[in-house]
Amino acid sequence: MMRKLFGQSTRDEDSEWISVADLMAGLMVIFLFLAIVYIRPLAEERVRIKDIAVTWQESEVSIYEALEEEFRDDLPPDGRPDSEGSRTSIVDPDPTFGLAGLTPVDR
Repeated sequence: MMRKLFGQSTRDEDSEWISVADLMAGLMVIFLFLAIVYIRPLAEERVRIKDIAVTWQESEVSIYEALEEEFRDDLPPDGRPDSEGSRTSIVDPDPTFGLAGLTPVDR
């Protein structure tokens, strides 16, 4: 019954049709090639971004070292800029600075 529906075929005859497996293998190769073509520029861009980040970090370190060398004599011996001489404090402990009793018109 199946041979009546689909026709008879023998393996000895040359078929002009490509088998499904060969077709899928060809499509797989095409998509693999497209994936490689798409990913390669992304990898190159990633390397370029990494180089920029490394250059920026080296520049930041060199600027920090140059500033530290320039202002080394101006810093206190412990190296902290907020020593007793440069510390700022609020003398009035009232956080409203005496404005708590005023109305919006008085302010």
